[in-house]
Amino acid sequence: MNNILAARVLCAFVSVSALSVSAEPESCLDWKVETFSASSAQSSCSYFNSNKVSTRFRVRNVCDTKVSGVLSYYKEDLNNKSVMNVQSFVVSPGASRDIANPCGMQNSAAYQVSQVTF
Repeated sequence: MNNILAARVLCAFVSVSALSVSAEPESCLDWKVETFSASSAQSSCSYFNSNKVSTRFRVRNVCDTKVSGVLSYYKEDLNNKSVMNVQSFVVSPGASRDIANPCGMQNSAAYQVSQVTF
């Protein structure tokens, strides 16, 4: 009887652990990154900055709980990474939100999402 009870407790523990591992907050975020020229109505750049582009970061929360984090957008350079924008965010369940829409030169850039929690 004790062996059966111990096996059931172990099985329940493994099941709960598997659920926790599969429900990482990063997996709740569906990112869409779009670039717009200065002449676009969706751009954050002034129309006279024709050599610049606007990069919009939109995120959708596909989980049942609120998710928060920090988005860092930086220019990739071989010598250094200069941060262009840092923005914290909170996204409600099922909601979409524009996190940032920085205006800058069109060159290689990257982004990183950190400190993501439920």
